[in-house]
Amino acid sequence: MRFPNTSHYPRGSTSLAEAYISFIANEDRGITETVKGLRKGSLRRASLHIGRACLVAEERWEVAQRAFHGIHEELKTSSSSTEKKRWDRECLSLTALMMAHKDRPSAFNGTRRQFHDVTTTALQRSKAASNTIQGERRKEVLGELAEIRTTLLLNRYNHPWAMAVPALGHHDSNKKVDLTKMSDNYDTLYIENGPYTKEPLFHRLQVKSSCFGICERTDGDAQKRWQAFQRMREDYSPGVLLVSGCCDFRLGERVSNLRTDHLLLAERSNQISTSGLEDLDAITNHFSLVASGADPERFGTYNEASRAVYTTET
Repeated sequence: MRFPNTSHYPRGSTSLAEAYISFIANEDRGITETVKGLRKGSLRRASLHIGRACLVAEERWEVAQRAFHGIHEELKTSSSSTEKKRWDRECLSLTALMMAHKDRPSAFNGTRRQFHDVTTTALQRSKAASNTIQGERRKEVLGELAEIRTTLLLNRYNHPWAMAVPALGHHDSNKKVDLTKMSDNYDTLYIENGPYTKEPLFHRLQVKSSCFGICERTDGDAQKRWQAFQRMREDYSPGVLLVSGCCDFRLGERVSNLRTDHLLLAERSNQISTSGLEDLDAITNHFSLVASGADPERFGTYNEASRAVYTTET
């Protein structure tokens, strides 16, 4: 696969790495969770360390840079129990390395390409796994595929104005970790920072494998899917944007989400047809608009009052 040459593009007021560091620092300010007791090389430990490195980066860059390099090396030598955790570990390791290279554009872009490569490989592995398993585990793998597909498509152009990375582990919290943060869960962070943007835009994406009833599928009851999606929105805060692993990665009935995976893998091996490339570009462009919040009905509707009731009664 060839990445387009974007060296002549005008840049934003800050780099994508600086925007990411600033976002994580703001998110982690006030977080009290510690790494005490967490195994060296664990994703949770590395996630928290990245947050702390971002917090000190503005005033103590050399300290933060050493921390980013240390996280990268630590994760490189650790192992994972599942294919999804392997991808999470590789992405976290390369995210740390990209941040360490914030002042070296060529090194940053080289790492971004590595990031794209491991994500494509993860898509290939997860697709193979989805063909050999059934039941609840298959549902989990389809959800994992949707997350991988989201990151892969949003980074497909390797654009200097936009970047997507998986959420840090302590940002993608869940009911077992912290009830009060459940509605703020997100799977993917999408950053936009173009030359005509006054300041970087950050989009928190919650990726679902289910159909929202907003695509052109003809099988099943679209109205029921739409109603289920509306109930789903109630679980997430207005700052979280919901993405469908079905509706957002297809072109009507002609190109399904699974066909999109095939096109992504064909592009990687330079075996994609001209018509396939046109379809993939159309899906990428459409999904980039969705991920940037073009549809206000994609955001969560959970509010503070309902949160208080939920956490009290649960």
